[in-house]
Amino acid sequence: KEGKTFLSCNLVMAEAGDSETIEALNILVEALFKTPAAPVRQALIKAGIGKGVDAHFEKSVLQPYLTVSVTGAEAEQAERYKPAVLPEEVNRSCCRTFRLRYLLRN
Repeated sequence: KEGKTFLSCNLVMAEAGDSETIEALNILVEALFKTPAAPVRQALIKAGIGKGVDAHFEKSVLQPYLTVSVTGAEAEQAERYKPAVLPEEVNRSCCRTFRLRYLLRN
């Protein structure tokens, strides 16, 4: 059936107890995924991967993790999904995280 594939990518993002990093990542997830103009959301939509994009940052566990999911995708889009989420956008978000940690400390 068309558009019935669910794609998901899960990434461990921090360590429990590192509250500054966790809060910074929480803010980044909101900025990169949650708004209509969010850059990673837009990259997935522009790439034509799925119809819905969602992200969840789970911070109440020993290893906080990020889940990025796409609904309404096609099975053959799976090969394009991970590269669309990971390389450039995640690298940028990591750089922003360190900058944000610096700003929070100073």
